[in-house]
Amino acid sequence: MKTMEYPENSYLTKHRQIVEALTAEIQKGRLKPYDRLPSEKELCSQWQTSRSTVRKAMDQLTDRGKIFRVPGKGSLVSFPKILHQTSQILSFTEKMVTAQVVF
Repeated sequence: MKTMEYPENSYLTKHRQIVEALTAEIQKGRLKPYDRLPSEKELCSQWQTSRSTVRKAMDQLTDRGKIFRVPGKGSLVSFPKILHQTSQILSFTEKMVTAQVVF
């Protein structure tokens, strides 16, 4: 996986750059659900940063629901969350009134 290039003086911290890059890869479809991400060690080498920085990025991606971790397998891409519009949930009575059913 190719990393996104950020200038040396980027205002984004290194862990934030990793989060943004992996999120972009997921959104563009380059990383699909259940794809395995590179190991922490590989990401450290790829981004030339410490393991704690990579862990912080992975923790944030996990908290956001973008990835999940499987012990012994690594980090995998999650399925996108489906958001339901709750403003259109109506009770039975409201549905009947809307449909102009007399009872």
